[in-house]
Amino acid sequence: MVLASTVIFVSLILTACGPPQADTSTSSDSAEADGQAGKTEQVLRMPLMGEPPTLDPHNGSDMLSSAVINGIFEGLIRIENGAITPGMAESWEVSDDGLTYTFHIRDDAKWWDGKDLTADDFVYGLIRLIDPNPPAPNGDYAFQGFYMENGEAFYNQEITDSSKVGVKALDSKTLQIKLVDPVPYFVGLMDFCGFYPCREDFIDEYGIEYASSVDKIMGNGPFVLKTWNHEQSVILEKNPNYWNKDNVKLDRVEMIVIADQNTAINMFENGELDYANIPKDLIPQYKEAGKAEFFGDGVEFWMEFNLTNDKPVGKFLRNENFRHAMGYAIDRQAYVDAVYKDGSQPAMRYVAPVLSIGDMTWGEKYDYAFYPPNADVEKAKQLLDKALDEIGAAKEDIPVIEFITDDRPDRKLSAEAIQDMLDKTLGIKLDIKLVQTKQRYQLMKEMNYDIVWAGFGPDYDDPMTYLDRLMSDSGLNWTGFASEEYDNLIRFAKTSLDRDKRAEAMFKAERIMTETGPLVPVYFRNTAWTRNPKLKSLERSGMRADPDYTNAYFEE
Repeated sequence: MVLASTVIFVSLILTACGPPQADTSTSSDSAEADGQAGKTEQVLRMPLMGEPPTLDPHNGSDMLSSAVINGIFEGLIRIENGAITPGMAESWEVSDDGLTYTFHIRDDAKWWDGKDLTADDFVYGLIRLIDPNPPAPNGDYAFQGFYMENGEAFYNQEITDSSKVGVKALDSKTLQIKLVDPVPYFVGLMDFCGFYPCREDFIDEYGIEYASSVDKIMGNGPFVLKTWNHEQSVILEKNPNYWNKDNVKLDRVEMIVIADQNTAINMFENGELDYANIPKDLIPQYKEAGKAEFFGDGVEFWMEFNLTNDKPVGKFLRNENFRHAMGYAIDRQAYVDAVYKDGSQPAMRYVAPVLSIGDMTWGEKYDYAFYPPNADVEKAKQLLDKALDEIGAAKEDIPVIEFITDDRPDRKLSAEAIQDMLDKTLGIKLDIKLVQTKQRYQLMKEMNYDIVWAGFGPDYDDPMTYLDRLMSDSGLNWTGFASEEYDNLIRFAKTSLDRDKRAEAMFKAERIMTETGPLVPVYFRNTAWTRNPKLKSLERSGMRADPDYTNAYFEE
C-alpha cells in the first residue's frame, strides 16, 4: 500500500510540474560571512543510501564509504571519464622492465590543514595497507599491496622490517614503488582508495578510532569533512588547500542518509535533493517524461555461499551440484524484468562483460555463459537429485536456509523474488534476514552466514578486479573458497605482459569460479537516475566510486 501511494504521488508531480528546479543557495548569512554577499553558493545535495561503515581509506571496501572517501582523499592519479589524469602526482615514469614506478608529487600538494603532503605520507599509507598488526586496517584490501616487492612477505610477517618493502621516498616529493613483476594496469590502481596517503600523526593519536569522527581524520582531497551525523548526514566543504581548487566549482556537498529509493525520489521531487536513482516502478513514467538517464555500472549481484558453515546446512552449501541447482532454478530475465525494469542484465557468468581487455570488452573477447537467462527447471531438478544422492540425504532433509540481505526495500524485494523461485521450483526454503549494511559486512567478514545477497563493483577497468578478490589469501574472500589452480592462474595473469596469455589465464579462472565456486550470479546492474537539469558534470560510473562529484557544478 505504501509503495502504491508513492507511485501515485510521484506520478501526479510528474504530470503537474515541470523539471524540478532545486534551490542550490544557502543562507545569506553564510555568503556575507565570506564577504560574498549576493553570491549563490554551489551546493550539491545527494542521497547516501545508508550509513558509511567507515571513512578510513584503507578500510573502505564498500560503495557507501567510497562515495565519501573519494571526495575527501586523493591518490597519486585520478580517473576521470575513464582516462588517467594527474592527481597528487603531477607526473611519473616507468622503468623499461616495468618494475619500478617513480611518481613526482606536486609542490602544492597539501593536507586539509595546509601541511605539505609528502612522499613519506604515501609510504606510510602503503605500509599501513599491508600491516597485519593493530591498529592497522582490517586487511580486506591488503592483497593489493602484494604487487610491491616483499609486500606479501611483510603482511605474512615473514619479514618485519618495513624498509624492505618496495616503496620508499627518494626525497620529500618523489615516491618510488618497486614491483615483484610487471603489472600492466598498475598506474590505474593508484586511484583506488587502498593506495591513498595517510597522516601518521593522526594514526598515532587515534589508533583504531582513526576516521571514526570529524575530529579524528585528516584528508587531502578536493573536499573537507565538516560534519558526520551518524545515520543522518555527511557534509563536505570545498578544500581551500586543494591543489586544483580553482577547478572545483562546488562549495559544499550535503549527503543525506536515506533508507530507501522511494524516500529519495520524493525528496528529489520536493527539491530537497539534486539527483536520485529512480525506483523500478517509476522508471516508465520518468522515461516518458524524458527525465530518466541510464548507466551500466559494472556492479554484479549474486548469492554468496559460506563453504565453511559447520551447521547441518553446511553439507548442502558445500555441494557444488546443490549450488548449481539453485542457480539453474533462477529465472534471471524474469527477475530483472519484474524487479528492476531499468536495463539491468541477467548475469550468466562471474566477470562483468563491460570491463575492458585491450581494445575490446571482456564480453566481446569471450562470449561465455554458464547459466541461461531463463530458468532451466528440469536441469535444476536433476542437479538437486544428484546433489542429494552425493550428500546422502532426502529432499525433506534440506533445512531452512538463512538468506541475509540489506534492510532496504529493493534488496528485500530481490531476496523475496529468489525465495519464491527456489521454493516453487525446488522446494528449497529460504528464511530472509534483513540487516543493516554495516552488519551484513561484519557477518560476511566473520563468515557467520549461510547465504548472503551480495554484490561487487569494479575498482578499476580490468577483469582482474573481479578475479583476484576470490584468491584463497584475499581479504575479500569471505566464502572459504580455495583453489590452487585458480590462485596460480591469477598470479600468472597479474604478472604476464603477454596480452593473449594473460587474457586466457583470466578467462580460465573465470570459468573455474563460475562453474565450481561459491557464487551464483544473478544480474548485472543498470542504474536509472534523474537529476536537476542545472546539475552538470556529475560522473556516474561503476569503475570507481559512484558518484564522482569533484567536477560537478550547477549551471547559472
